[in-house]
Amino acid sequence: MDLKIVRGFPEYKGEVSELIISTGEDLFALMFGRQAPNVIGSLFFEKNNLFSFEHSYFALVEENLAGILVSYPGSTIDREAGNTGRLFLKYYGFRLLFKIGRLKKMDSILSGIEKTDYYISNLAVDGRYRRKGIGKELLKKAEELAISSGCHAVKLDVEGDNYPAISLYRKAGYLPEYRRDIKFGRGKTLSFTRMVKRL
Repeated sequence: MDLKIVRGFPEYKGEVSELIISTGEDLFALMFGRQAPNVIGSLFFEKNNLFSFEHSYFALVEENLAGILVSYPGSTIDREAGNTGRLFLKYYGFRLLFKIGRLKKMDSILSGIEKTDYYISNLAVDGRYRRKGIGKELLKKAEELAISSGCHAVKLDVEGDNYPAISLYRKAGYLPEYRRDIKFGRGKTLSFTRMVKRL
């Protein structure tokens, strides 16, 4: 298998949005419904936001997009969270105003990320390429980026019932720090497990 890990670029917009959404399908559905692929794809195409191609690396197998990593130092969250919110409004429109409470809850997922932490926002492997070590290689890339950024730990949040991802992270040395339930109203609660690897 000819695997390359390369910096992300905006040309894969459609495929990328599907992969990013696969990392939190319930969360993105609650936030944006059927518009999620358009919203996330549009943010990926823009600079200076937390879903930008600027923060991504692709796993390419024979030039096919097999996986994606979206990650950044904790200091990036402070710098780009406001612009990310503005872009959500730009691409989702005023309907977002009716979901401000949900947006704040989505933002709360990022609590506890320090400036010296490195955060993996999204890591996904296309179903056709799973169990080939691609997720492990993307994790290694995130850890290299964290070290080169001077960070002391890599953190991520995973939906509590995503057992294959949790297993991958545990095997790579990530330990659960805590589990958090976020209530979105109307009986919908999502659980997230914060996992950490000290460098």
